[in-house]
Amino acid sequence: MNVFDEIEADLKLIFTNVGTFLKPFISQFMTSAGALVLTTAETELSAVLADPTILTDTAKRDAAAASLVKTLASKGIALTESAALAAVVAAEAKIKTSTPTTPAAPAQVSNVSSGPSASTGVAE
Repeated sequence: MNVFDEIEADLKLIFTNVGTFLKPFISQFMTSAGALVLTTAETELSAVLADPTILTDTAKRDAAAASLVKTLASKGIALTESAALAAVVAAEAKIKTSTPTTPAAPAQVSNVSSGPSASTGVAE
């Protein structure tokens, strides 16, 4: 067995374990309750992002997750903290991809005459 076969075996093991780990999260968000969780996570995250007193990204995620758990609990939906954090991260990714980036404004070209041209003697 050469080095590449060992690396390939290690990668298969890693990605199999990652898939096994992520499958329950993905399955949970594919249900109708999952859609409600993600929509609520977006709302809660947007509210937290608007709060200027929460400064770090970690604090914003934690605050949004805590708010999400509380909001869903008031609707009779129990959500674990890890599932809430996963929903907040998914909402963050959705917000980032749906927020249009505005390109820099093109430089303004002045149409004001600067006097006669050196080559033609005519005003430009």
